[in-house]
Amino acid sequence: MTGAGTRTGTGTGPEDVVARFFAAWDGLDAARLASFFAEDGTYHSMPLPPVVGRDRIHAYFTDFLARFTAADFTVHHQASSETGGGEWCSTSGRT
Repeated sequence: MTGAGTRTGTGTGPEDVVARFFAAWDGLDAARLASFFAEDGTYHSMPLPPVVGRDRIHAYFTDFLARFTAADFTVHHQASSETGGGEWCSTSGRT
């Protein structure tokens, strides 16, 4: 990954935000994961239906993560644009 931040850093670039998001997955931290979303945000993990609203997203992550004792996600590919283009990443995980 490029960017000044790390998986626990405070950088605001797209790569930094994605790194912190997956660090929250690795930490099985539902509250931290939900904090990445706006109050009316949407989390959509295909092929499941979208989860709308930060409180519902937090509840979803809490329920989902209760099944695991550990996680280790790796970002294999990531592309972003400093001018506000899209964000894309490819990950794999172990639990």
